[in-house]
Amino acid sequence: MTYNLYMGQGGLFEPWFHNFFGDGRTTGRSAGEFPLLYWLVAGIWKLTGPREDVYRLVMLLLHFGGTWALYRGFLRLLGHGGWAVLVALLFFASPVMAYFSVGFLPDVPAYDLALIGCWVLFRRHPRQPMGDVAWAAVLFALAGLIKATALMGPMALCGWLVLEQVKWFRGADGPRLFPRPWPALLCMGAAFAVVFAWYAYMQWYNGRHGATFSNQAILPIWTHSAEAIRRYFDLGRHITVMQVFDTPVWYAFLAMSIYLLWVRIHVFRPLAGIFILLLMGSIGYLLLWWEILDGHEYYLVVPMVMLIALVALFLDTLHRRHPAAFRSYGMLGGMALLVAYSVLYAANNHKMRTRGNGPLTADMVLPLYHAGEIAHWDLIQHWGMSDMLDIEPYNRSIGIRPDDLVINVDDRSVCAALYLMRQRGWVRFGQAFESEAEVQELIDLGASYLFVVDPEWLDKPHMQRFYRYPIGSHRSVRIYDLRPFQGPGWRAPFPWGAAPRPL
Repeated sequence: MTYNLYMGQGGLFEPWFHNFFGDGRTTGRSAGEFPLLYWLVAGIWKLTGPREDVYRLVMLLLHFGGTWALYRGFLRLLGHGGWAVLVALLFFASPVMAYFSVGFLPDVPAYDLALIGCWVLFRRHPRQPMGDVAWAAVLFALAGLIKATALMGPMALCGWLVLEQVKWFRGADGPRLFPRPWPALLCMGAAFAVVFAWYAYMQWYNGRHGATFSNQAILPIWTHSAEAIRRYFDLGRHITVMQVFDTPVWYAFLAMSIYLLWVRIHVFRPLAGIFILLLMGSIGYLLLWWEILDGHEYYLVVPMVMLIALVALFLDTLHRRHPAAFRSYGMLGGMALLVAYSVLYAANNHKMRTRGNGPLTADMVLPLYHAGEIAHWDLIQHWGMSDMLDIEPYNRSIGIRPDDLVINVDDRSVCAALYLMRQRGWVRFGQAFESEAEVQELIDLGASYLFVVDPEWLDKPHMQRFYRYPIGSHRSVRIYDLRPFQGPGWRAPFPWGAAPRPL
């Protein structure tokens, strides 16, 4: 999407992919999250050129902003810079954050925008001017637009905003988190309405073009078989949740929970209420999207706000009930050791994910991993894409033009191979290439070249006709000319009446 926006194809309300799986396989029109982040990076690319490192830098700067907001929030709550720094570093050093904060998915920036919104909302509390509430609502709306699940935190705040109007919930003389409840509720409601409006538009847009690339419905636990439920649970318990934090940190969270149950009548009720709402939301989120345990650890980024609320509630209670322990060097030192271990664990985990080509073996990393992780990270690597990384210059050298449409029969992603080649066309996302007629139909739609990586495709009987005209190879990638099969009457059947703009 970012590259297409950079090239001037589509816009904020008309997202495009390289893969032509929409409009009867003639366009790449399809939408998911609001493409604000992609649009922002595309604008920067107009100055720097299309560089992935620039995209990663933008992501990292956003994450620095979210981490700074987290630090400032804890400093405001506790009045202790040491604890604020350690908490911010603990969540910064989560393995899933270390990997995806410099990646391309919107989960981490949505989480960061929600954290910045919370800081803006409470930075002058209890005065809380309406300007802060309005700006927080804008940030919450932006977070929800680029990832709907980022509304988990704002929804918990909104839930408490309603509950604290009942004296029993806030206590007889309890302070209000929202001194001006009805204007705050109006601002929060407007933020939710903006997000809802985009997702309604997205459903209409995808329905109009007949293409969708991401699931926008629930996948609840009760729709899976008992065997699948157990399999996802086992993978989640041994692999997925360990991408959030390692075992020592989870034990620390357990200890915090036990302490809070012990002193439960002394907790700050608004903070406890928000934590309970976030806990309930996280449990519901897991039950409604049970498949996230199947190696989709990036979906656990946003629910980490529940863990932030737990730490905040624990430290606030410890600060007020046991100030000596709160200020003790032993507690601070223990937390510092936990952070140091988390940094080392995250670095080791990151190396397993990004080691480069070749098999992953235990001698390549420190023994800070869980059983099955070596095999897991080795299995999910996409080695079939590696020879696509530098194929664009070769394509140009053999006469393949940027506006030629191509087929890649190996790529199961939305359009990874097409993006790497800087070509438009078709991959296995949206079609299966299971018959000669299906491939010929794409040729009739304008496919000029065929790219094959997996040699198993060379033995498929229905593909043999299309291997008659080989024109080159780039390491494992074989390239075939499909133009002889287009026929004399072929023309580009694009709705705007011309071939797509060259990439």
